[in-house]
Amino acid sequence: CGTCGSALGGLSAASAGDLAHCRATMQHEFFADCAELYAVPIRVHGTTLGLFNLFLRRAGGLPEEVRALFGTIGEHLGIALENARLTREAMRATLLGERQLLASHVHDSIAQTLAYGKMRFAALREAERAGEHERAGRYLAEIEDALEVAYSDLRQLITQFREPTDTRGLAAAVSDAVEAFRE
Repeated sequence: CGTCGSALGGLSAASAGDLAHCRATMQHEFFADCAELYAVPIRVHGTTLGLFNLFLRRAGGLPEEVRALFGTIGEHLGIALENARLTREAMRATLLGERQLLASHVHDSIAQTLAYGKMRFAALREAERAGEHERAGRYLAEIEDALEVAYSDLRQLITQFREPTDTRGLAAAVSDAVEAFRE
């Protein structure tokens, strides 16, 4: 309606004493007791995100300081909504980064180890068909080692993604990683 449209298009709240349009549109008993409407824009950085409406039982206008307070509340709501949106985006970006990191770890470690095991399994099958039991035993041992490495990498990856980031900082985390690699 005109009042809400004025508030959305303008920089400040709009008010109306005639609520016939609200009553007709909403057809709810709530509006029977309302005498005045204040439509307050919810804004952030010059962009209107929406508005909130205050329906008052008594007409007669609100003091200017109260109207200014409603404007400030609209700005605070806008900031809160923008912060919530930014938080959701940051969480989404973090999740996407973690997924990419996980996929990279799986590809770089586990997938390559399993591919090696698959190649060794084909060689094992050939050795068995040729009756070369000694060579087959060597391939079987290599497959067992590869599976153990893949399992260990997977357990380490799961543990790594469950643990919080090292609070001691990057240098300590790198030092720990180097020590683990040495072992």
